[in-house]
Amino acid sequence: MINGERIEFFKISGNKLSQITRGTLGTGVATVHETGSDVFNQGFQQTVPYKDETVTLTFDGDGSTTQFDLGYTPRSNNEFDVFVGGRRLRKNAISKFNILINQDSPEADETSPAEFTVDGITSLVTLAEAPDIGEKVIVTRKIGRLWAPDGSSLETTNNLITRFLKAEQASLPE
Repeated sequence: MINGERIEFFKISGNKLSQITRGTLGTGVATVHETGSDVFNQGFQQTVPYKDETVTLTFDGDGSTTQFDLGYTPRSNNEFDVFVGGRRLRKNAISKFNILINQDSPEADETSPAEFTVDGITSLVTLAEAPDIGEKVIVTRKIGRLWAPDGSSLETTNNLITRFLKAEQASLPE
């Protein structure tokens, strides 16, 4: 990474790079990089060895069922996303303008409720409307892992992540 431009390379010989691709991952390509510009290694060796787990549940709509068992008890509807027929459902109520009520906002605003809810007690998600027969209901949830389990500090923990973090000292602004 140099001046906000990400450059990938496959060969390095001394201080010369070859087989390069500039402006990767959507970064812009500078016309000139001035001598003395800071260059930062952001290769895979600099990436913490961690990955969230994504759990996906799929249900088939039957035209009448509005509750689906998630297999765990969510504390809030922010822990997962629900898609019905490929459309993401709203987690929260929103205010929408309705010209049939009035021509001016906020007098013409009406509240549309959340399209799914959880109660924090059961493992069920309740949809506001039953999916049509055969319509797919997909629930996705990312599950993170603690880097230092059991409330211990990163300093005293010995696992793949903490060994990576302790392997070398970083100098700012890396």
